[in-house]
Amino acid sequence: MIDVLLVQPPIRDFYLTAKRTIPYGLASIAAALKSSGFAVEILDALAASKSRPVALPPEMADLADFYGQPDVSPFALFNRFRHFGSSFDQIGRRARTSGAWLVGISALFTPYADEALTTAAAVRAWHPDAVIVMGGHHPTAMPEQVLASPAVDYVLRGEGEASLPLLAEYLRDRRPVAGIPGIGPFSPSGP
Repeated sequence: MIDVLLVQPPIRDFYLTAKRTIPYGLASIAAALKSSGFAVEILDALAASKSRPVALPPEMADLADFYGQPDVSPFALFNRFRHFGSSFDQIGRRARTSGAWLVGISALFTPYADEALTTAAAVRAWHPDAVIVMGGHHPTAMPEQVLASPAVDYVLRGEGEASLPLLAEYLRDRRPVAGIPGIGPFSPSGP
């Protein structure tokens, strides 16, 4: 059993580049949590080489006429819109079997915020007792938008290496979390 599960969500896009998906930040946060005495695992949903075609999201429907045919160029970057990485249900099941009482989800890029929020919803569905916190550039810039999701309990803005170990400590000890640096506004449904 672990205390904290850190999740890098899958993405949906036309292509994937490994360099932009290495979870450097989650590794740093995991090290800080371990230094504070917590058992931690990272679930990198992009570490799997899985991908499958998915429909274009409604806001991109106008692109269907341009990208509906297979790209036969040597680069083939825009062949099909795809889901890269583990499925949301796989992530939810893994969160449940981990036994983690705190699940941190990374949302680095605003274009992939929907995938991060869908990841949070899957974790909530499969592991309803877990406390779910989201961090990264997107929640730092738009905490209220992220907290509008009933699946997200807290947002941490700024550097998670300092704030997530404090949040874990305060939650474990049942202390008020309002004074934690970077803590976002409270969710109406949050603990």
